[in-house]
Amino acid sequence: MALSNLGRNKKRTFTVICSLTLGLVLLTCINAKNASFDIDKYMSDTVISDFEVKDSSIASNFSTYDPRGTTISDQLVSQIRGLDGLEDTGRLYSQVLTHRLGESALENIRAYYNADDRLPYIEQVDPGLAEAYHEAMDSGECTAILYGTDGLVLDTFASQGYMIDGTFDKERFLSGDYVLVEASSGAEYGDSETQPTYAVGDRVELGGKEYEVMGIVKNIRASLLIPYSSSAGSLSSHRL
Repeated sequence: MALSNLGRNKKRTFTVICSLTLGLVLLTCINAKNASFDIDKYMSDTVISDFEVKDSSIASNFSTYDPRGTTISDQLVSQIRGLDGLEDTGRLYSQVLTHRLGESALENIRAYYNADDRLPYIEQVDPGLAEAYHEAMDSGECTAILYGTDGLVLDTFASQGYMIDGTFDKERFLSGDYVLVEASSGAEYGDSETQPTYAVGDRVELGGKEYEVMGIVKNIRASLLIPYSSSAGSLSSHRL
């Protein structure tokens, strides 16, 4: 009886069969995509550790980092290091400071903002950014975020995918004569022009001492899932 019904309306039967086949194909494609998703690989490109411990003042995008915060004490660090199953640890310190830009960085910024009538356009659509540019050019200074790292965090920069330019040599870096500079957001994609920063081989002065730029790393905050605790003009903010 079922077979005879299939022949009564061949057009309708054909439509139903095509609909069921299409549904089966879509279901197979979705199942294959889900089965091929590797959560470990995805997370390895997004975070560098299974757990993070951070000061309470930067636990929210709306708070401001307190350099005198006492959330993470030496006692707490010792307790964490004594946990069973702990394989590796690392620390990341940050400090917002006023940085005097080197001549090469100033020239890079000046060339970027004066190319293709970019500055007149910015002055119209983003007066705050244009003002930050003129202030940086007049004073030779900008707001910078200085990071200090060790352990697992430092090793991360040596892995493939984090260095945009240059080669990270951990032994040379630990000599204390080198710095890594964070590229402008979006530079890791390499398919669009982004705001300039220091280049490999440039000299950077910090605290009265000169350092050589060993390499350029991609967005540190995004890589390590650090919330932005303060806002600054994208022009006048460099990460070192």
